[in-house]
Amino acid sequence: MSLEVTEVESVPEYIDQEGIDQDSNIVILPREISVDGSSTRLVDADESSTIQKLLEQEGIAEVEKIDGEGTRAEFGADIALPSLYFALEFILENPDIVVVTFELLAIYYSRRTSGEVSLSILAESDDSKYEFEYEGPAKGLQEIPDKLYDRIEDVEDESVQEEDEEINDGAIEEPSELERE
Repeated sequence: MSLEVTEVESVPEYIDQEGIDQDSNIVILPREISVDGSSTRLVDADESSTIQKLLEQEGIAEVEKIDGEGTRAEFGADIALPSLYFALEFILENPDIVVVTFELLAIYYSRRTSGEVSLSILAESDDSKYEFEYEGPAKGLQEIPDKLYDRIEDVEDESVQEEDEEINDGAIEEPSELERE
């Protein structure tokens, strides 16, 4: 099982163009594929509609899917899931939904394949944009929320440290009233 975290470019502008409230939804994104080596187009992963229906059947209504230009079929024992986008606000306000989402995916895909699944998760806050790339057994999908929340905690800790350093730097720069006299 591998889970990689990298900083990525922003996708909210793209989601906004589609008219989706990104702070209140899990967003299933289409994939960008190369066409003739010179241009790209957006297509739905085979599993996009499946994931949307699976979550909605379990009562998770906070799911939006951005439609691509057709569907790209995947063949073989391994399954490539579509990218999922989570705004930080959604993650923090809906931890139960995030956990249940990945538990459902783990159960469903464990029954469906003995191969590996791969999944890309985009998580974004005001000042941080991260992509979590997962590749491994389907059962491992249920561990993703813990990794996601650990990373958010790390980012928040880094942010608090930077604020504290700025405050301390400001205090050092201004001489106290005793020194002025």
